[in-house]
This record gives sequence, structure tokens and C-alpha cells, in this order.
Amino acid sequence: MRAITKDQILGSLPALTKADLQALQTVIRGLLGNGAVTPTLEPNNPQVWLFEAMAGTLHLRQSYYPVFIASTVGKTFNKNAPIALDFMADTFKAAMNNKIKAMGLMRYLLGLLVDDLTAKKVPITRGTVVANLVRLSEIFENSYPDYTKYGIADLVLAAALGIGKGRAQSKS
Repeated sequence: MRAITKDQILGSLPALTKADLQALQTVIRGLLGNGAVTPTLEPNNPQVWLFEAMAGTLHLRQSYYPVFIASTVGKTFNKNAPIALDFMADTFKAAMNNKIKAMGLMRYLLGLLVDDLTAKKVPITRGTVVANLVRLSEIFENSYPDYTKYGIADLVLAAALGIGKGRAQSKS
């Protein structure tokens, strides 16, 4: 493999698209140790939000989303994330319409998943969490029996995150 020179790299930059330049910037930040942050590729994509929430919950340095999706774990994430997101959308409709609320919900549910895996003495890695995303509804139901059945799962969200129904309102 022939080495690419710095001049060749710099010379090719003007021909790159804005998206390519953003991707390159993210990779460079990661290599320099400034913390790669996933750019908002699709600001209204809950699957990207779940990826971000997972990185935050697991205290992992966030990788670039397109690179992650191309990995083996990313391919499993592509298969399992829609199942988890369908559960969240069906159970917590209001929270999934707002990125901030959705991220809080996702981190809370991922925390329940991590607690479940820890109790079973399963090593906590991105791969084990991704493989178990399909169990989020089961884990929520085990933690809060019948809340989903009776349509009161939002009460858990309100108590855990201090949002929505059940939140104490001040009368000022």
C-alpha cells in the first residue's frame, strides 16, 4: 500500500462535500483525543439518538455513527434498534417526539438493561448491550409489572426524569 502524503490530503480537501468534511473533522477530533462527537447527520432520527444515548450510558468515547454502523456490532444495532425504538414509541409516545425527552428515556431504559445484565454477571460492553436491545420491553415489564398493560408507563418516566404526567406542579 502506497503512503498518502500530507500535500495529497490537503490538495483533495476542496473537492470534498460538506458532509465529507464534517466526517473528516469528526475522525480527526477522535484521533487527536478531543472527543469525537457524532455530528447531527439526521437530527430527527431516533436511531442516532439511541446510539448517542448508549455511548453516554456506557461512558464510552463516542465513535462516528456511520463508522459504527458499518462495524459488526453496528450491523446488529441496525437490526435490534428498530425493535427497541418501536417499544419506546408505542409505550412512551410523548417522549419520543422530543429529542431531549427521548434521550432521557433511552438512557433510563439502557440503565435498566445494564442493571439486568450486571445482575446476570454478563460483561457490559457495547456488543452485549446492542445484542440485548430487543429485551428492553421485557426488562421494563419485569421492573414495572403491568404498567404497560394499563397504559401508565408514562408515570415511570415522569418519576424517573421529572417530566410529563405525575410531575409535581408548583402553583405560583
